[in-house]
Amino acid sequence: MRRRDRAAVGRRPRSPRRRDRGGAAQGRRGQSRGDGRAAGRLPRRGHRPRTPQGGRSVRRAAPDCQVEVREAQLSDSRASLLDGSVDVLIASYPFDGMARGPVLLRERRVLAVAAGHPPAGEEAVSLEVLAEHPVVQYPEATSVGFKRDRTPDRTPSGRPVPKGPAGGSFSEMLTLVAMGEGVLPVGEHARRYYPRPDVAHVPLHDAPFIERGPVWLEGNTTERVREFVRATADVADTLPAA
Repeated sequence: MRRRDRAAVGRRPRSPRRRDRGGAAQGRRGQSRGDGRAAGRLPRRGHRPRTPQGGRSVRRAAPDCQVEVREAQLSDSRASLLDGSVDVLIASYPFDGMARGPVLLRERRVLAVAAGHPPAGEEAVSLEVLAEHPVVQYPEATSVGFKRDRTPDRTPSGRPVPKGPAGGSFSEMLTLVAMGEGVLPVGEHARRYYPRPDVAHVPLHDAPFIERGPVWLEGNTTERVREFVRATADVADTLPAA
């Protein structure tokens, strides 16, 4: 498993089981994609354990369906859906070009900045501050809509936002922030799941919430996928607010 987005893949295992680069095992239920592979992927950042609980619900409803948790980097989450190695990805919206399910989590946006650098000492800042600092960029492989939402070209008032260097993973992006190469709008759970003494998180008081939920390839809308999405949504409804 790789370290940002986790996927649970629902299939009946075969032997020997093949593994991805990160070592997560895969199985298959049936011989074709249309037979209904249920899968889910959960981004590590900003999430409670909804996918494991959703996976247990799917297994109760369909005992022959195996649910496994896997993980991918920002740079290959889309590719994993396109090549079929993952069936459902619990990801940040927007996720261009994919079917999507209900929102499972909302979190406030904060600005990641180098500790001790402006505006680290502020109680809260506006999105307009993005015009005053380079903004660290997401990998090229992430979608246009996602980048427009997270690292916009202009502030709400129309001021241009200078681009900083790009990172290949979320951890790399935070390292660039810590080095003073730029700032980065992130979800508030980043401070809990990616704690760093060299990065401060300042609330963005006028930014919309970040939303996360299931996405999958439209052509892979199988009954197993529907079961997994329904189960994950049902579990999310029973959890207390983060």
